[in-house]
Amino acid sequence: MRFQTDLLLAAKNKIISVSGGKAVLGGASPVGIAQEVSVIYDIPTMTVLSADSCEVSTSGECSVKTSTCVAGDWFTSNAEGLAEKTETGFALGRVLQNPVDGLALCVISPIML
Repeated sequence: MRFQTDLLLAAKNKIISVSGGKAVLGGASPVGIAQEVSVIYDIPTMTVLSADSCEVSTSGECSVKTSTCVAGDWFTSNAEGLAEKTETGFALGRVLQNPVDGLALCVISPIML
């Protein structure tokens, strides 16, 4: 799904919620992982001026940024949009491999544990 956003490229591979119709990092009700953030450039200087929209994966396999999860962990989101291990309640998905440089393959499959 594509959502309008004010987030810049640093949002890629982080967990996204929707607030006021816009994609935001973290949040109490995550919807998926930011796979692509469209930005507006100043063409002569190629300077990023602002973000436009954010493509959010809501199911299937993708990469996720994490500092606490390892393979097999169910995860939810922290306030910075990073995957955080959870053992009860809502889980956004499951980590499929141990992180390399903070990035891990995961499957997005929302579930109540």
